[in-house]
Amino acid sequence: MRNLAFVSLFALVFTIPLEKIVMIEGVGGICRLIGYATIFMAILAVAETTTLRPLDRIHYFMAVFLVWVVLSVAWTANLDMTVMRAFTFVRVVGLAWLIWEIAPRISQQAYLMLAYVLGSGVAVVMQILQYATGYGYRFSGGGLNANDFALVLAMAIPMAIYLARSQYVKKRWMRWLCGAFCPVAVFAILLSGSRMGLVVMLGMGTLFFLANSRNRLRSLFIVAIIAGIVGPTFIWFAPPKTVERILGTREALSGDWNMRKQIRDEGLRVSAENRIVGTGIGTFPFVVGGIHREGEREIKYDFVAHNAYLAILVELGVVGLGLFAAILVVCIVDIWQLRQPERIIWMVVFAGWAVGVYTLSWDYHKPTWFLFGMIAAQHSAVGVVGRRWHQGMSEPS
Repeated sequence: MRNLAFVSLFALVFTIPLEKIVMIEGVGGICRLIGYATIFMAILAVAETTTLRPLDRIHYFMAVFLVWVVLSVAWTANLDMTVMRAFTFVRVVGLAWLIWEIAPRISQQAYLMLAYVLGSGVAVVMQILQYATGYGYRFSGGGLNANDFALVLAMAIPMAIYLARSQYVKKRWMRWLCGAFCPVAVFAILLSGSRMGLVVMLGMGTLFFLANSRNRLRSLFIVAIIAGIVGPTFIWFAPPKTVERILGTREALSGDWNMRKQIRDEGLRVSAENRIVGTGIGTFPFVVGGIHREGEREIKYDFVAHNAYLAILVELGVVGLGLFAAILVVCIVDIWQLRQPERIIWMVVFAGWAVGVYTLSWDYHKPTWFLFGMIAAQHSAVGVVGRRWHQGMSEPS
């Protein structure tokens, strides 16, 4: 039963970059449907063996944070929005637990990374098909927003680098496929027109180069080759407006970030009025808005936070933000205790995520909690501290 549960978990992770490609009325995305099936099989697997894996420290922080999310129903500014978002958090925190319970081995975790990379690859293919239609100047795949799409791919690139040289991926063609994914993903991020994606990608590349002290010359050579191929290809094939948008990233950073600074200021104002407990999870669009005038009419419109940290501060107060920060601190400590090369890979992925969610409301998105779940699982499997627990299940290193 555990093997079936792992297959289902593999399918679940594969659909994370494709979450919105198929929507089922009354259920949601295909990812959610597979998630329900995975939870059901995991419960059967636990019942079959009558053993439940002891939780790691990060899971207790996740549990406390989830409790605070649910408790916000008691003081929410909008009950319907809070109840809906609370159920979302139950599902995404459940994803982190599924990874912990079903995939304790290093090889299993490597295949979950492979599932994420393959799903991202399918999203890239969809983007290229969209580009082939010649419509628009910002292209994405998997039914995702262009900025979401760019961050999903940026997180997948370090995993693909790891898998391309991993002994746990037995098929050579799969390792070559992961290696080929990297330059294609870089091109796809540029083609999305996401300036955030460009900044994150450049930051991740710099961190990878600095952290990889043993092979800096080789890393620099690889980066130079990719840039030398992808850069001219992008300028040659991408629509002029897309190229113009990407080349204008520096000027955009000094602007208002498409009203994001105004949203931040308004969010901080609302937060000051509900400093401790916030306005209830999921209520940011309800409590932070603006007025648009059309003649004599005033039309109220809602804002999306475009910032995971700001969203949590406004919705859950300083208590909720503190609990979320505790999860991040534990992630950083867990990453630091990993062996090489896992430490470098997850350091780069985590740093890219941390910067990317400064412009995206990813506090409740699956990639965020997939990241947290994978860091916890890797810490147990190959971490300095977790290795003691893992001795009876160790695999070749």
